[in-house]
Amino acid sequence: MQLTKIFRLDKKLMVFLLWVCFGLGFSMSVILSTIGLMEGFERDLLGALNKVNGDFTISRSLDSNQIDVVIGRLREKFPTLTSKHFFRSDAFLVGESKESKGVSLIGGQSKDFHDLFKIPQHLSLKVGEVLIGEDLSRELNVQVGDRLRALLSGTGKSNFDIKQLTVSGIFKTNIYEKDSRLGIVHVETIQEDLNELNFSIFNFNYPKVSLSAEKERLKVVNNILLSIDEDIFAIPYYHDYATLIEAVEIEKFSILIVLQVIVVVSLFNLLSFLIFFREKKISELFTLNALGVSPRKIRNLWYRISLAIWGGAIVITLVLVQLFSLILEIISENLMPKNIYHLGKINLYLSQDSYLLVFFIGLGWIFLMTFLLTRKFKSDSLLKGLRQQYS
Repeated sequence: MQLTKIFRLDKKLMVFLLWVCFGLGFSMSVILSTIGLMEGFERDLLGALNKVNGDFTISRSLDSNQIDVVIGRLREKFPTLTSKHFFRSDAFLVGESKESKGVSLIGGQSKDFHDLFKIPQHLSLKVGEVLIGEDLSRELNVQVGDRLRALLSGTGKSNFDIKQLTVSGIFKTNIYEKDSRLGIVHVETIQEDLNELNFSIFNFNYPKVSLSAEKERLKVVNNILLSIDEDIFAIPYYHDYATLIEAVEIEKFSILIVLQVIVVVSLFNLLSFLIFFREKKISELFTLNALGVSPRKIRNLWYRISLAIWGGAIVITLVLVQLFSLILEIISENLMPKNIYHLGKINLYLSQDSYLLVFFIGLGWIFLMTFLLTRKFKSDSLLKGLRQQYS
């Protein structure tokens, strides 16, 4: 009798095997989907922030000469570095229906906003016009073509200036703080002296890398800035959300640990299957033992079965993860309130490392359970089991 013949399964064993694979695959898919949900949120958030904030800004206002010095020094290390310069001012906007809100107005040239905020080319800026975020337009109850009054800090004898602005377009960045508190105007609308711009955004123009690599790159930038002026440092694009992003990173590992309970519970089905398999195949196992097949080979049989179950569970996991991703996409597009989740679609993002980590942790649990069970089988002789079957 060949050892491989013992793998022939009847209908009951096959159904049991499929449910064991499904249970283990479902538990791993839940863990991966949860991690993927958090990684997807972090990735979408960082992408949206990077789109509107560049790679970094400078901690304080610099005049044109200081900006030239900073750019020159940084380009020695980062030759593809580019920068865009704006004038930023706090303002109080009042709509035609008297709704009002404090906002931040950023003044610049149309081409700079098209590149930085990915605003469609047809939305151009003229003096006296303003682009506002989608949430801000809703709160002020204004649409394209409506007029706003802007109260800004004044110059000279006046403590404030009132300007009439026309809404020329509405944009959406998927960042609520931007879409509800940001207005974009032509720089000459709020600042006459174009040499006194107080807000600069810098881009490395490098391919996307991990957050940890971005932090290392920023350390190099800060070392260069420190050599220029001790009061100048770079503020990363995710600065306002640094605590949230750090919390998400911590929670990913916490969830990975806590949800191992699901895997362990599903592995009891594996133990039940192996015990049931042994009872069904006890005569074949006894015959193999009588023919001189070593106990080590018989013990390896259980690991081979466990490994096959792990492989089947991986296939089921991959299918379920894609199914969960599709369901979440449908929910986020059709059922999720837009005033709660502002990043558009909910996306699952899983790296190869995430898959390998979850799969091999699952394999470790499987081999541990199989090892404990084989020790139990070792102490319980095949002859005893055979007698129990025919008694």
